[in-house]
Amino acid sequence: MAYKSVRKIKDTRFNIEHLEDYALSLLIGRSDFRMFVTNTRDNSCLIIEEFEYPTVDNSIELMQVLDKIFDEHHLLKAGFWKVVKVAVKDCPFTHVPNELFEKENAIDHLAMNGNVDQEDIVLYYKHLQSDIVTVFSVNEDLSEYLKGVYTTIPVHFVHPSAAFIENIYKYDDKTDETTVFLNKSKEGISIAVYENSKIVFYNEFATNTAEAVLRYTMYVFNLLGLNQQSTRVVIWGDTDTQHEDFKLLYQYIRNISFGRRPQYLKCGFVFDVAEDHQYFDLMSIQACA
Repeated sequence: MAYKSVRKIKDTRFNIEHLEDYALSLLIGRSDFRMFVTNTRDNSCLIIEEFEYPTVDNSIELMQVLDKIFDEHHLLKAGFWKVVKVAVKDCPFTHVPNELFEKENAIDHLAMNGNVDQEDIVLYYKHLQSDIVTVFSVNEDLSEYLKGVYTTIPVHFVHPSAAFIENIYKYDDKTDETTVFLNKSKEGISIAVYENSKIVFYNEFATNTAEAVLRYTMYVFNLLGLNQQSTRVVIWGDTDTQHEDFKLLYQYIRNISFGRRPQYLKCGFVFDVAEDHQYFDLMSIQACA
């Protein structure tokens, strides 16, 4: 299956001789693949790369295109990273209060929110910043493939929602006022509502139209009784002021702005080619243990 490289940002501080100090974060979707390299010694950003391919319909097609990208990339199969963290988009998930979570019943927690594919393995992530456990599943073949690539390196799987929530708690530009945080990806939109120092709502909605982005956002506003004129909205992801989804949101929500990069990451000037609100989901993976 064909793919194309759509962006590559590389800081001159990257040194292939120091891979043992670097964390590799991978964000895998049905139509795109992104990688992010950071120096764990000082949290500096070193590499962002983005690849696109025709939307895959199943795990076999996804494995085929990923295998081709990995084979033809000069770094992805390197065996000396300090750690590899992987988030797979569009996977089943649920959030469970820590006091109700039971490790041995993880699959039951997830099954309450939908069907669990027999070809998937059920995993969980205990949040660092809140009393939440994210239970999710990933395709077993994909898991085994990546563990086969990185045989001597720890491979940690997290759900994109867990990374998003972790970074909302770490985000420095927030107050106790009710704030709606949005992340727009190719698959759809993630919506989190932060109020009284905690997340009170989170969900993901599959969509590829501006009208649907607005509809789901308004659904959350109506559900929680939020004021369209005053409630603060912060948005990240694959959008900008020229995108129809942002233009449409701005017609109905006045207090809307783009979010910043995670402040604990140090990005050099070379990363200025990307807007601050881009790649937040990719960068957020780094915040997960």
